[in-house]
Amino acid sequence: MESETPQVEQRAQSRGRAGRVLVGALLLSAAGWWVVYLAGVRWWIGDVLLNGSVHLGVLLAACSLVRLAAVRSWGSVGVAVVCLSVLLMCMNGRRVLPTGVDAEDPNTGYISVVGMNLKMSNDDPEGLMRLLESLDDDVVVLIEPQWDVFDRLKDSDDRLDRYPHRVVRRRDGMGVSPMLILSRWEVVRDESVDPWLGLSVVILRPESLGGSFRLVGLYAHSPRTPERWNLGNRVVDELIARLVALNHRDNLPLLIVGDLNAGPMTGRDRALRGTLGVQRTSWVLGPKSTFPAKMSMFGLLIDDIWVNDSVEGVSWSTFVIPGSDHRGVRAGLMVD
Repeated sequence: MESETPQVEQRAQSRGRAGRVLVGALLLSAAGWWVVYLAGVRWWIGDVLLNGSVHLGVLLAACSLVRLAAVRSWGSVGVAVVCLSVLLMCMNGRRVLPTGVDAEDPNTGYISVVGMNLKMSNDDPEGLMRLLESLDDDVVVLIEPQWDVFDRLKDSDDRLDRYPHRVVRRRDGMGVSPMLILSRWEVVRDESVDPWLGLSVVILRPESLGGSFRLVGLYAHSPRTPERWNLGNRVVDELIARLVALNHRDNLPLLIVGDLNAGPMTGRDRALRGTLGVQRTSWVLGPKSTFPAKMSMFGLLIDDIWVNDSVEGVSWSTFVIPGSDHRGVRAGLMVD
């Protein structure tokens, strides 16, 4: 018995050291996140680091709760509160869990919207066309379509009879990439929105189905360099200012669909949500991502659909786009 006592004490000491290391790592990670979050809007690298903020928030919360269950003490409660503060901030403006709706009921105002970054260097245009021809959604936003696909769609040289109404943004140098909006309903373009900011249209859905709404196709430049980060931020800021003016004019339900090249909690995402009052239709506890396409889970959620309080997101999913390095997003929405 005497010989076993030192071994028991050593194991207890080892567990104590491991516990202190875990606590230190959790507190340092949470403190680091808050520093990056507060400075990220003006700091290029910090804003890029925030792309993984939601995954980090969930991980910190889970680890702190496991420790709280194992070690019931006021210290563990304090650690859990600090770590949960990160998750709670990441949940700000987002649904925690998915909801549901009877999409078969014609009186619900339910619509299906798709957003896809097709990649201009797409290496499977025929597979891509087959995917587009199989779609049964109401509105589709295509970002950076490959040239052959773009030419066929803009000239309606295809079998996409479901989408007779189309709006085109042509490429303009290296700063403006092509974009297309396909709709089953008539579309009126917002001419006051400069094409370099995106494509803003009013979808003239019949009043019997719920009436018109505004849909915006968005592509913000990727933050590969400080210059591109600033350019993408400028696109987002100026587009927000334009949409605020349009909202004051007609107060239509608003959908923003596209590739923000920034995940939840980054400066661009916070600007959209804070100024326009929109929220992502993806849910905060969902592990799915959109980039890179091979990482269907726990990658970066840079493609999404944002809606204002006149629209309820009731479903959200991703899917494979042939030849693209992004995954597509599909949202079921109730547009009032």
